[in-house]
Amino acid sequence: MKRSYRFFALLLVTLFAVFPALATETPATTGTPAAPTDSATAVPVSTAAPFSLADLTLNNVTPGLTMDAVKAALGAPMSQGTETTSPATGSKLQDWNYDGLLVSFTDGLVSCIDTTSDAYQGPRGLRVGDSEETVRNTFYYDVTEKHRTVLYSAGWIDSLSEPFPPCGTATKWDDGTLYYQYLAPVQPYSADVLAAPETYLFQKHACLTLIIDKETKIVTDLSWFVDAMAE
Repeated sequence: MKRSYRFFALLLVTLFAVFPALATETPATTGTPAAPTDSATAVPVSTAAPFSLADLTLNNVTPGLTMDAVKAALGAPMSQGTETTSPATGSKLQDWNYDGLLVSFTDGLVSCIDTTSDAYQGPRGLRVGDSEETVRNTFYYDVTEKHRTVLYSAGWIDSLSEPFPPCGTATKWDDGTLYYQYLAPVQPYSADVLAAPETYLFQKHACLTLIIDKETKIVTDLSWFVDAMAE
């Protein structure tokens, strides 16, 4: 895996904001979620909590963890990428590669995780190989939500044609791939952001993305990061 995936995740959110027509609103897969089943992983909508920064974990790796702490949790990486400098922020960036897992650091602290392996357990026990139903029932969703790609939100931003965080979305793209994405601010929004909701993009957020195969309806990629949505 390459570090470019992190920027793809950021781009995915931005594209959804600027070009909402790219997403296909298909009621069968991205509409109001079906009622939870009696399976062990199903959570009643009335008790499932919305996604938050506290959910971001993967095998005891959390945002802001040091390199030494990551080695203690996961062992030494298979390889380490070359440290680079972000042209936008001046931050030092480096990737560590494990089997089916990419750990990205910003200034020596964990900022991004991306895995395609079922060996790693992520937020609320989610992992690669879980079903779409399991993902859908793990976090809160609003059965009265009128925007079919929106699972829940704090409101709607007309200028961007997108939900206001904290929010969850389930988007089906043209190739049939499903993207479940959850977004929450790291800190409560200031009065300035509440007055101009579109500026939330410049605030630091926790973001969780799960990519679901169109045929098997199982998770093939789980990633999360903590960063501003736009620079």
